[in-house]
Amino acid sequence: MWKIVEPAVMNSLLGLSREEATPLLTSLSMHGYQLFMNVVHRFNMTVMEVIPNTKPGQIDAPPSGLFDGCVGVVQRGEAEVEPGVVITPDRTRIMVFAVTTWSLNVRCGFLSNNALGSVDALVKPFETGAWLVVVGLAAVTLLLGKGFRSVEQLTPEQGGTTWSDVLMSSFGTFTGQGFYACGDWMSGRALLLVVEVFFFLTEAYYGAAIVYFLLSPPPNNIRTPHDLTKSNYKGMAHDWTHTRRALANSTDPLVREVYQSKVKPPRGLGFQPTDRVLRALKKPWVALFAADDVVDSATNALTSGEACRLVVLDVETPSAVAVGTAKGAAFKEMINSGTLLQLERGIAYREKRVWRQRRAACQGGGSDSFAPVEVLPLLPTFVLLAVSVLVSAALCLAERAAASRWRRRNGAAQQEGSCSETGTTCKPSGVPGPDFPSALPGGRSGGLAVDESLMVSSSVCTENMM
Repeated sequence: MWKIVEPAVMNSLLGLSREEATPLLTSLSMHGYQLFMNVVHRFNMTVMEVIPNTKPGQIDAPPSGLFDGCVGVVQRGEAEVEPGVVITPDRTRIMVFAVTTWSLNVRCGFLSNNALGSVDALVKPFETGAWLVVVGLAAVTLLLGKGFRSVEQLTPEQGGTTWSDVLMSSFGTFTGQGFYACGDWMSGRALLLVVEVFFFLTEAYYGAAIVYFLLSPPPNNIRTPHDLTKSNYKGMAHDWTHTRRALANSTDPLVREVYQSKVKPPRGLGFQPTDRVLRALKKPWVALFAADDVVDSATNALTSGEACRLVVLDVETPSAVAVGTAKGAAFKEMINSGTLLQLERGIAYREKRVWRQRRAACQGGGSDSFAPVEVLPLLPTFVLLAVSVLVSAALCLAERAAASRWRRRNGAAQQEGSCSETGTTCKPSGVPGPDFPSALPGGRSGGLAVDESLMVSSSVCTENMM
């Protein structure tokens, strides 16, 4: 895993681009090496020897107390400076560290795979309150439509509607496929106009919202490492000393739970080499646990659409990184002063932007979150439509009263004209009179069969025998 970089290559590293240098050393090491060489040039120092060992060494001291890797080289006195070292309590016993120049984070990266179901696509464009208002107004207009036809006293044979007809025609009106006959009264036509406008606006809002909802990236429901433990993802960790220590040897209960449930086999995929880790994000339902620089490197294989689904979570508390110097080195204060000067003047920040690995960017051009349509923006429209429905109902009552008065007047006028022509006495139908006994001989009831639908205007005429 660790590469040996020859001294000649090390001397020419700073002249290489980031793309050429990072395969030889990590961004963290290149940043520390750059800051150290800036101090060398600033104070006119000379590097006597570059030892080709890029393995950092143990994070914590082994039982023997002797480190390996670069830390062990400094411990044995073979070198005096190691640029870019993770600061740990055990390492502070053998090295002196300058000011912190880098924060090393162990993070978890994965692609959000929350697929949208048909229910989500159809329901979520509207908030619950908006759906209640829409369904409520639809039910009110349906009942009023049936009620208006009943008040108008139109039977199905006369152009009226049954409940089945009302349901089917209302569905056609709501979906823009047609509308039912509204009758001859102005109230029915006003109600039909209100229904058409209401559902035209609703369809416009809903159509625009559902298109935006379907084109937006899927919402992410995993926002913390604890949420990750309840998901279907399997974890793959980078086989690096610091990552192993951060996951397998962590004292944080949450981190240990994540390691036991997502990384440790057989539940997880365990620790894997760099070549497999860099392809981990392309695999479905795989979460990558690695240093932030490695996670960012793995995103380079993602497409623009996949980058919009990328989610990165912090797993562990960041570790400080600084230039480490042997405790017996005569120039340790000079290294610290030179590094502090670069921090104060922004040089360290500029070098970090140069050497830090870029994360794949989402080219969607908008926010990843979707806001459903709420009631408040549509409230004026809903109020206006509700008032229009009430006006239609009031108009229906007024027309009903006017129709009743007109029928009474028309019936009375027809009755007077008919009786005056025949010279008879007229009485309302269904009322027993002297010429129409209520009972016939033998206990049989007598009467006159009259169409109930015409009782308002019909009458019975008898001759005036007196």
